[in-house]
Amino acid sequence: MPIRLLLMSISAYVCMGHAAERFPDGGGPLPTEVHDRIAPQTYRQLHQSPIRPPAVAKGVRPTLAFPLRQAVGEADQAFHGVSNFVDQDPAFPDEILDFECGQRTYDLQSGYNHRGVDFFTWPFSWRRMENDDVAVVAAAPGVISAKLDSEPDRSCGNDEQAQANYVVVRHDDGSESIYLHLKTGSATRKLLGERVDEGEYLGIVGSSGYSTGPHLHFEVHDPGDNIIEPYAGSCNMLNVESWWQDQLPYYDSRINRLATHSQPPEFLECPQTERPNFQNQFAPGDKVFLGAYYHDQRLGQRATLTVVDSDGSVFTSFEFALDRVFHYNASYWWWSIDLPTDAPPGEWTFRAEYEGEIVEHEFVVGQSQVSTPPIPDTNAQYAGLWYSPALEGEGFNLIPTASGLVVYFYGSDRDAERLWLVSATIPGTIEPGQVNRATMFESTGGVFNDPVTSRRGLSEWGVLEIAMEDCANGVVKLVGRDGDKQANVIKLAGVAGSGCGSSGDSSGLSGLWYSPVLDGEGFNLVESDVGSLIYYYGFNRNGQRQWLVSDVIPDPVVLNVAVST
Repeated sequence: MPIRLLLMSISAYVCMGHAAERFPDGGGPLPTEVHDRIAPQTYRQLHQSPIRPPAVAKGVRPTLAFPLRQAVGEADQAFHGVSNFVDQDPAFPDEILDFECGQRTYDLQSGYNHRGVDFFTWPFSWRRMENDDVAVVAAAPGVISAKLDSEPDRSCGNDEQAQANYVVVRHDDGSESIYLHLKTGSATRKLLGERVDEGEYLGIVGSSGYSTGPHLHFEVHDPGDNIIEPYAGSCNMLNVESWWQDQLPYYDSRINRLATHSQPPEFLECPQTERPNFQNQFAPGDKVFLGAYYHDQRLGQRATLTVVDSDGSVFTSFEFALDRVFHYNASYWWWSIDLPTDAPPGEWTFRAEYEGEIVEHEFVVGQSQVSTPPIPDTNAQYAGLWYSPALEGEGFNLIPTASGLVVYFYGSDRDAERLWLVSATIPGTIEPGQVNRATMFESTGGVFNDPVTSRRGLSEWGVLEIAMEDCANGVVKLVGRDGDKQANVIKLAGVAGSGCGSSGDSSGLSGLWYSPVLDGEGFNLVESDVGSLIYYYGFNRNGQRQWLVSDVIPDPVVLNVAVST
């Protein structure tokens, strides 16, 4: 981190005059401001799409949902910021105006006026891109009218002619939404002319084309191909009404994340991945680095940060606010604390109160004393293998956990290759007749006899909808990269002791088993009423997806005893 950034960060703060006052030990604004340029050939390609005829306005103008979705399992309070809006002033250069009469936009000497909204991911944008943490989703239903998926995604703004990866969705009234700078190879597998629903997966936020960092350039055109600024504001000269279902404030000041670190986070030169140095387990006497990551932080906004120990006592608390700087699109600040050698063991809390919201992060000192909650009784009755009698060679497995229900699908993709998907956890209790939604993930690749070292884990595939009629019947729908599928399913084998006619005792070994050093393969053990089933999900020697289901193992499965099937 440059020394000048550290000096600026410290001078940007002023003590608030309260009992607890503390300057940050380091940090500053977003190290590299995110901006882009859309190459002329990109727009030419969009207009030359074979299924992009001149629009005929019909139907009702769409209202837009937010076009980004954080991967389920990521617990950040927020995960993005805005660096640029549409430039309302047609003059150039350096003649800029956004929809709220500010200057959060740009133009170029070439005559280009920024035509969209730039949503950047934050914090640790490059890390998020590598891990597929933030998906681009359709803001409104429509038909895919153009897409590109093969361009590199780490140019760092060094090539003005670099092409961006994109997906374009034509809405029912003839308007379009354009999603640019997608991660290489992440675009939906749906074909031109196929339909997508609101909220459906389109790709992963990336940095393809001329781009200084991972972000989504979101651009909207009306049926006459005129640029739209989807935000309503007093200086919006392109359209009067907001196109958003729920328009966010111009300054949407929030803390995206609180974190604890082993040492200060490191933001490296583009396109190197940041080093967050996260750590959530500490010993008494350790030094802990507290990190707070903001977007739209503004002059004078006060934050109160507090560390509470496992006994509920306040260990430290302090306040601060920006001074001399009016606004940062994104910023981060860190402080260090020294734990006492007699620090009480257990779960500690790092808490921030800011702009009417409370954000918390838990970390552990010494040996964790946090107990694991039991699995909800209602969910346990659904545990087991489910399939559709009308379909061959595919099915679902439902696994209740203490935090909710996990579902995964084993079957085939649109090219008849084997496909397995695992869901994010569906939290809470699953009630009969209730429709439950979860993100579905697939593996990133591998070969049976040469497994891949884990780097990215699972990538987002689409969405699952599941509704249970009772403990033996249900309806499941999948919508994702390979298309749509709906099936009426019945239980093939239940987990022992799970109710609804089950009998026997569970060994406690049921569930998903995998090697943490391998990417995209593992085993599942299902204890049924007549024995145990095991199946493998992974890849064959040619790198194609593979899933295998065992015969029934009639004898009980016990620790340290080998079984063969």
